[in-house]
Amino acid sequence: MSVDGPDVALAAKAAESMSLALHELTTNAVKHGALADRNGGKIAIKWRLNGRRNGGELNFEWVEKNGNGGLREPERHGFGMELLTRILPYDLGAKTSVEFQNNGLRFQMDLPGQHLARGEER
Repeated sequence: MSVDGPDVALAAKAAESMSLALHELTTNAVKHGALADRNGGKIAIKWRLNGRRNGGELNFEWVEKNGNGGLREPERHGFGMELLTRILPYDLGAKTSVEFQNNGLRFQMDLPGQHLARGEER
């Protein structure tokens, strides 16, 4: 697993939503993806700040690669997919995408700068 990005403080609602998203991504990686069955999978988590605080955004990316190459899009989507594709955009105005690839999963989110905590909220 690799994790790369600058220190970022999020406003309370964004922090709550991001923690739920990370929990869902991690749980699915353990059950079905890169962290299942010791298959040699890898996860790369990256984020960066793009532009000025309120006029910019936080770009977040989760890339999961399975060691055995076998990950299919599930036939049924549950709460995790609902959270990533509908709740984050609705609650936070985030732009999100989830791509199932033949050897893994890619989740991207662009979070508007208004959800970055100002000094007094840290």
